[in-house]
Amino acid sequence: MFSGKQGPVETIKAQPTQEDETWVERFKSYIHLIPNTIGYEFSKSDVQLTDSNGTHHSTTTHDNTFWGQLMPYLGSINITSQILPRRESSGKFHFEFVPTLRASYRRLEFPSLDSVDGNEFSYLTIGVGIGPEIGWQWGPNYIYLNYIPIYGWHRLAWKDNNDNIKVSSIGEFTLRGEAGYLYYLTDRFSARLYIKSTTTPSRLWNAAIQDLAPGSPGVSSGTDVNFGLLFGYTWEPRREISKWKIFKRE
Repeated sequence: MFSGKQGPVETIKAQPTQEDETWVERFKSYIHLIPNTIGYEFSKSDVQLTDSNGTHHSTTTHDNTFWGQLMPYLGSINITSQILPRRESSGKFHFEFVPTLRASYRRLEFPSLDSVDGNEFSYLTIGVGIGPEIGWQWGPNYIYLNYIPIYGWHRLAWKDNNDNIKVSSIGEFTLRGEAGYLYYLTDRFSARLYIKSTTTPSRLWNAAIQDLAPGSPGVSSGTDVNFGLLFGYTWEPRREISKWKIFKRE
């Protein structure tokens, strides 16, 4: 029954409870281990080996085998966790840890590296990793930079001077740096311009160099440079869940 009498004024407020959470709980909001985006890359790559005479660029050779034809297409598939478009047009700084899955196969020659000039190599690498990413987001636009340690399996095959196939394979950590610009064409479809630089194990290449030309100067470092355009589809939006503390004041 409505009595018509006015009761005490009550005000209900809510505020985030982040200050009551542990450091571990707050840190979890920056890590997204489950990928939410699959994409396909149209890119150009260059494996570069550096020795005392400078940097030597690779050239790609043709492979008529079944796996040689298939692997470049499989290696162009990209699976990762991707930030969602921002509803507000104002800019916002962004930081998180993102996962990556990397697979690459190519057949290469190094015309300027005298010790292996004329030799062909098949290079396969598969790896996974997670690392920090920082960026600036406004609306559907996102500019970013990340550095991701990747642990992977690397396999290098070549023919020796007697036409026998030699193989060297190792598991090793490499470091990938990527800078790019991401734009959401719709809420789910996106396009990304990027450039990546991934280290490649120098001891893998030195094993081949010493087999083909014993006593030749070894390479001090290797880098796989990749740049291009990626079209992606995000199948499940990531949701940031906050805990709220509700209290009543009379």
